[in-house]
Order: sequence, then structure tokens, then C-alpha cells
Amino acid sequence: MQGAVDFIKALGVTRLAAMGAVTAALIGFFAFVILRVIDSLQLTANYSVATPANWKHGEDVIIVAAVKDEDVPAKFPKGHKRIKPYLRTTPQPNL
Repeated sequence: MQGAVDFIKALGVTRLAAMGAVTAALIGFFAFVILRVIDSLQLTANYSVATPANWKHGEDVIIVAAVKDEDVPAKFPKGHKRIKPYLRTTPQPNL
């Protein structure tokens, strides 16, 4: 028996493929993964943050290393947590 297959491709702001996936067409649970990837891409493009694996909407995000320590308080007024010199987290900025 052959089944239908869906191919999903998400493009980032730079128009490069940020995600590609092949899934059975009958599996609807995959939709939440696609929404999570779109949320993550938008956050990264607009706020200089990255989302950890298994991130869910509303959870803390990671401040990218390109943001200097002296710029963090102005860019993230909700505060931040410094876990390691290279790892800083902040509440999701668009909430």
C-alpha cells in the first residue's frame, strides 16, 4: 500500500532553507513542529535570540553571542540570566 507524502520547506529571512522535512500526509501532529519553527525563525530575525531544542512558545530564549554584554540591558529590558560567559537567556521578547 502506498501512502501520500508531504514535503515541507521553510525559508529563513535570507531565503536559505532553514528547515526541510518529509512526513506522511495523514499525520497531523507534525503541524505544531512547523509552527514552532516559524516562531523560532521570526524571533531570531527580529530579536537576536535563538531557541533551544524542544522550545515552546513562552519559554526563555538564548541571546545570540553576537550581542555584546554592554548591549544586553538595553536590548532585553525584561532582564537576562548569565549561565556561562557564552550562554545568556532572557524571557521571550515578543510577549
